[in-house]
Amino acid sequence: MSKNRHNSLVHFVSKLRAVTSLFICLGLAALCYVLVSLWGIEILTRIMFTWDVFSLSMLAVSWLTFFHTECINIRKEAKQQDESKVTIFIIVLASVLLSLLSVFILINQQNEAMIQKDMHVPVSIVGVVLSWFLLHTIFTLRYAHMFYSENKSKPVVDAGGLDFGEMREPDYLDFAYFSFVIGMTFQVSDIRVVSRTIRRLVLLHGILSFIYNTSIIALFINIIAGINR
Repeated sequence: MSKNRHNSLVHFVSKLRAVTSLFICLGLAALCYVLVSLWGIEILTRIMFTWDVFSLSMLAVSWLTFFHTECINIRKEAKQQDESKVTIFIIVLASVLLSLLSVFILINQQNEAMIQKDMHVPVSIVGVVLSWFLLHTIFTLRYAHMFYSENKSKPVVDAGGLDFGEMREPDYLDFAYFSFVIGMTFQVSDIRVVSRTIRRLVLLHGILSFIYNTSIIALFINIIAGINR
């Protein structure tokens, strides 16, 4: 019985429309902010804790979709899970900016005393890690949508833009592989980019990834330097 309920819940979450999922995650984050406010936690820690909840919620919904969407339905699901271009890139840029902000705060905290520093530091580090995963997860969704969107000149054919070799119907995990390789290495994997539009998106993805990863390295260098003082 419990297993059936679990499967039903997973199925329900994986079938949610992207906008619905976004509002649910925002609602959870807002509720978290209110609850944390009651504990008297500092505003910076409150904001980062709320961001952690939002990022974790988005990741949970996205990856449930990735793992429970069969390849035969990927075309329909990829279109369903796509947010508008503006919304997607606002979330991505917000993720990067908030993470960079948390890095800046953490660096400054090495020399400044805060009432709840012990709580803010781990919350911010978790935020940086979750934002990194969220950044590449959202690009995964974007690549999937662009690949499976309709070809304007040939409506019955997918737009494509990525060459997966002999694989004709890649699933979300294939797009995740492509996205996270860019995030870790700033270059494409064995999957070829054959579309100018996707190539420009990959360029933006690579630049954001480089800035983000460099900031993480700077963060840990400063943390280690602070510990050794």
